[in-house]
Amino acid sequence: MSSSLPALPGAERVVALGRATLILGNGLAVLPALAGRFHALISDPPYGIDYDPSSPGGSKWDVDHIVGDNRPFDPCPLLGWVEPVVLFGANNFASKLPDSRAWFVWDKRPGMRSMCFSDCELAWSSIDGPARMIRYPWSGANRGPERGEHWHPTQKPIEVMRWIIETVTAPGDIVLDPYMGSGTTGVAALQCGRDFIGIEIQERWFRAAETRIRRELDQGRLPL
Repeated sequence: MSSSLPALPGAERVVALGRATLILGNGLAVLPALAGRFHALISDPPYGIDYDPSSPGGSKWDVDHIVGDNRPFDPCPLLGWVEPVVLFGANNFASKLPDSRAWFVWDKRPGMRSMCFSDCELAWSSIDGPARMIRYPWSGANRGPERGEHWHPTQKPIEVMRWIIETVTAPGDIVLDPYMGSGTTGVAALQCGRDFIGIEIQERWFRAAETRIRRELDQGRLPL
């Protein structure tokens, strides 16, 4: 896929992995050059809440702060390029988004209510339709049936991202994530038979995404 991409202002490196193209760079700077080359924008952007992964209720991992999370997040530059758009954490910046009744609700309670973690997470969507909900336990050490390495402080379950991708896209579509993080959206997209373009500004998470997608490809789980 990368061979068909134009010059990408703001991109430091481009890595082609089968049906995935990973771009190290500033998502907002790269996005205009990708206009018309993807069918859906699905992302978990910085929420603008100054998330501190070392704080109580956050994570105990010794990891970098999330670039951009120390200032208010403006989703407007992500809108208007394509339909549909799905943005996690949008309850933190909903006043800057068009009204929508088609919110995705991820109920992540493991059973007992936690005083430190949210009961659910919300994703805004630009589609027209009813609100949808999925239950998938994911709180602290309880990570439901999806167990493995913790790659990123705000990592989402692959199963939750698959559910969203299958709801708003069709097989063969190209999914763009301009805030790729550790690549969960990419793994989910490829498992669903979609192509993927991911952009990540932090080298650490870019390398994590590349590692995860390479591992999945090497294990034969993902189509080329």
